[in-house]
Amino acid sequence: MNFTLGLTATALRLLAAPKAKKLRGEMRLFKALLVEKDEHGCQANIRELAESSLPEGDVTVDIEYSTLNYKDALAITGKGSIVRAFPMVPGIDFSGLVQSSNHRDFKPGDRVVLNGWGVGEQHWGGLGQKAKVRGDWLVHLPASITSRQAMMIGTAGYTAMLSVMALERYGITPGNGDVLVTGAQRRRGKYRDHAAQKAGVPGNRCDRATQRNFPLGEIGCR
Repeated sequence: MNFTLGLTATALRLLAAPKAKKLRGEMRLFKALLVEKDEHGCQANIRELAESSLPEGDVTVDIEYSTLNYKDALAITGKGSIVRAFPMVPGIDFSGLVQSSNHRDFKPGDRVVLNGWGVGEQHWGGLGQKAKVRGDWLVHLPASITSRQAMMIGTAGYTAMLSVMALERYGITPGNGDVLVTGAQRRRGKYRDHAAQKAGVPGNRCDRATQRNFPLGEIGCR
């Protein structure tokens, strides 16, 4: 299991042993980053967990890649009320292969991606070797996109594209003039700028990027 960080193509191995292992006959273990809370606060540690401890769901996924998002950082450090139930495996997105399924739309071996749905906040998420989720939350990964590429785009890119699609749905076209992008100093804003430029819509940004030397101007934003 890997996670991708930032806008680069670099994938870093987070957890060793890519396959879960057997223990005492049928019991299988997997590794995950587990956030726990006690009277001293939140602590995050890599744990070996039994597959039987996975939360309810009708699809089990062998996770190949996840990303490290701002929400994940808050969950891991305990700074912010991100985690709603403990213990919690953080990670608001992931991509991987279906291990087992009781959902009509998925079968073992299917390549899938998940973004959001409260995963990593209310339901165990992507920073582990296994996830068990509702099949309704999953999307089949197109053959043209690898698991790694899906997480290079990540939730930030997915959300940015939804924003551009919403603009198009409400009739915003290149002939309507510029689009103002707020919050563009973060990854999602940069993706949104880039997607808007690709769609032919010029954009102005409203942020502190000029003070941070963020290179949004390189993709055509003013």
